[in-house]
Amino acid sequence: MKQLNNSIMKNALLFLLTSFYYFFAYSQSENDIAYIRSIVEKTNADSKNYQSADLKSDQGLSAEGNEITVYTEQLNDIKLIKEVYYGEMGKTVISNYIEDNHPVFIFKEYYTYKFPITFKEFNSNDFTKSEERFYLKNDRIIKWMKDKKTLKTYPKNAASIESNMMEHLASLITQFEKENKE
Repeated sequence: MKQLNNSIMKNALLFLLTSFYYFFAYSQSENDIAYIRSIVEKTNADSKNYQSADLKSDQGLSAEGNEITVYTEQLNDIKLIKEVYYGEMGKTVISNYIEDNHPVFIFKEYYTYKFPITFKEFNSNDFTKSEERFYLKNDRIIKWMKDKKTLKTYPKNAASIESNMMEHLASLITQFEKENKE
């Protein structure tokens, strides 16, 4: 009987510890997401007061052209980098929310036109749209959403996508700093 009670106690303790761990991990992740959302909301609310500067677009990332605008609260305090890439069949708009020179949230909007821009039937209001959201902590994706659905498993090339996004943003921040030296 004593062995049975010890076994029950061990299982109960193991269950409680495991439950506590998952609760803590889940609540920490939710706290991170809530914090990131607060940064995005504040940035959107304050953006009309930010200074903006266009980056020279020599990266050749778009056949039809692109626009890259950096929004700062003070000269070197980047809050948002907005990228627009144009193509014959659509455009991509990327909003990169920045805190302490690191991305915390990346929102990508993909617009696909019904007809190429060179066709007479082209209408810029006739498109389909898809979205991707990346929540980041310490330059790592902690939540990835496609069209408002959270991905439970990431694609096989997720590490490469993450790395490419971080390198791209680091290069934009470096370019901005070079172009805006006082």
